[in-house]
Amino acid sequence: MRFSLSLFCLLLALANTGCKTAVTHVRWQHESPRSANEVALLRTQRSAFTGFTFVRTINGEPLLKEDVRDRVREIALLPGKYELKVAWVVPTPNGVAQSLADIPVSFVAEAGKVYQIRASSVEKTFGQSMRLALVGGVVGWTAWIVETNSGAVVGGVPRETPLKWHEK
Repeated sequence: MRFSLSLFCLLLALANTGCKTAVTHVRWQHESPRSANEVALLRTQRSAFTGFTFVRTINGEPLLKEDVRDRVREIALLPGKYELKVAWVVPTPNGVAQSLADIPVSFVAEAGKVYQIRASSVEKTFGQSMRLALVGGVVGWTAWIVETNSGAVVGGVPRETPLKWHEK
């Protein structure tokens, strides 16, 4: 009985700590916390179909350590102008592919607003799609930021055309 209780406590402690903690919200400010209407909220794209975006840097400073920043879902920002470096991980038939280069996206954050980073491949010919399928990785993509209430693009360059059959 004593052994099973010790084992249970050990398993409970390991389950609560885990190897990687789920980071979901980051406050990007070096001041005391502010109320929700005094900050802007930036959400990352999280979809099994369209992929995951993550922010590598904000105004030239790394967001977090390499091993956790891809799990950030929301970033609280003070009002102001920001220059982001965005990366994209997209599902493929063989697993996932990560963008080979980051895309710079700048925008002005306003207090009380919610923004979302979006990403998509740029339009490719059939031959370009075949080359990428053979080589791997993600090249030829774009990222942009939208204000979620209005849907207005506030930074970056969105894809103008829907995905074609050979780009999916």
